[in-house]
This record gives sequence, structure tokens and C-alpha cells, in this order.
Amino acid sequence: MKILVIGGTRYFGKLLVQKLAENQKDQITVVSRQPLLDINHNSCGITYAKVDRRDIDEFKTVTCYQNWDLIFDQICMNSTDAAQACRLFSGRVGRYIATSSMSVYAFGSNLAEHEFEAQIHKFNEIANEYDEYAEAKRQMEATLSQNASFPVAFARFPIVLGPNDYTKRLLFHIQRIRNNEPIYFPNLQARMSFIHSSDAARGLLWLALSDVTGPINLSSRTPISLYNLVRSIEKAVDKNAHLTSESSKDNHSPFGIKSDWYLSVKRAKNEGFTSVDTFRWLLPLIESEKYK
Repeated sequence: MKILVIGGTRYFGKLLVQKLAENQKDQITVVSRQPLLDINHNSCGITYAKVDRRDIDEFKTVTCYQNWDLIFDQICMNSTDAAQACRLFSGRVGRYIATSSMSVYAFGSNLAEHEFEAQIHKFNEIANEYDEYAEAKRQMEATLSQNASFPVAFARFPIVLGPNDYTKRLLFHIQRIRNNEPIYFPNLQARMSFIHSSDAARGLLWLALSDVTGPINLSSRTPISLYNLVRSIEKAVDKNAHLTSESSKDNHSPFGIKSDWYLSVKRAKNEGFTSVDTFRWLLPLIESEKYK
């Protein structure tokens, strides 16, 4: 197969590229503004181009004058990116996988795919991912769902945790608990979905090889309460968390939600994807991160 990965040079995108490279029969092209670190792309048969997708002329030169069996778009962030993809890849791609987010949903429990329907979502002003991340992702899905001439699937991920997480959201909690620094949570009993970075990469590869179109939630099966997350970190670092009732910019947990926010994985399971349970990978991950 001839495969294009847009983004894919760090975190679970890089893991995806590594998995794709295992099949030495595929022709893989990676385009990104970021360098492709820790992968010898020449020896793996990967073509790498340092390209900004929002530089239209440069992006077109590298990507749109050829046909692709499969495109993974890791950085389709808003309606403008999606509209560009609809134009550039019309008639040139067999299947398109866009990385989306749990953020398309409002807070809730056991959130199923139908609770945000991109094909009927309307908007007047284009949101940008820096100020309105959730709406920007909704508009991205809506633009592709309503305008793409090629098959599209959306991988709706929760927060992705794993080694080399550049967001350092889990590390924030580990370090503050270890250093006896205050952390603020609006609701410790709120439950969240997570997925391990290796499972996210595996889910993208599975999705690409399936016949699934439209949105699909890819998440670890068991949501975890923030209380249990804190207790797990306390056990690992042998310290009690300094929980505060006063919020500040510095101490507010990046996982600090007011109510449950977790996904149903019923569709993924029915379609054939089984994720690793949260508690099988979370505790080992905390252990591996606790001295950083």
C-alpha cells in the first residue's frame, strides 16, 4: 500500500509510523513540521518531508500530485485543515483516517458516537484549536463528513497517556504529589477515559485496515476516578497528595473536570477492536514515570 501520514513524528503518531514500517511492502511518506526523531527512516523505507501542512504550495507539491491508498491525518485540527484535505485529496485516496478527540462531546457518562453527529453539525464562524479546541475538532469532523468525496473514519480518543508524553499531564500530578505541592481538583469522584499511547497507535492501525467509517471511540475499557488516580500515584511515590480547595493557574489539575467524562467503547468492541484495560497499564506507567 501507498500510505501518507500527516504529522506522526512524535508520541503515538511516531508509534504508528513504527508499526506501519514493520510491513516492509508498504510505501510510507511522513510529512510534518517536526523532525522524525529516533526512527532511521531511510533504513525503514520511509520517505520523510519537513513540510508545514498550512503552507499550501509546499504541502501540495509533496502530497497531492500522487494517489494514496491510505492517509492518516494526525494534525487535522479545524475546519480549514479539513476543507483543504477535501480539495487536495478528492479522487486521490482510498481511505482517510482523521485523529479526533473525546472533546467533541460534552461531559457525560458512557458517551456513544451518536451523541455528537458531525454530519449535521452547523457553524457560522470557524473555530481555531488554540482558543476553542473542542469546537474546532467538531468543525473538522463536520467539514470532512459533509464534504469529503472519499471514505473517512474519525478516531475519537480520550486523553492519551504514555512514555514521552510531551504534554506532561500525568507527570504534573506525579511531581506535585512527590514534592508535596498543592493540586486542585473540582471533583475527585469524577471519572475519565484514558488510553495508552501504544494502544492508540494500535487502534489507528486497526481502524485503517477495517471497513469502519464515521466516528469511533477508541479508549481503554474502564474509566478511572480522579480519586483512584491520585491514590495510585500516592502509593507509587509513597507520599500523600496535598489537595487544596483553592484553585490557581499553577495548581489546577489538567484532568480537573467537574463531572464524569468517559466514553462507551461498545462500537469498537463490536467492530473487533479490544483495548487494554486501564488498570493493566496505568500503574506500571506511573511507576516508570515517578522519578522524572
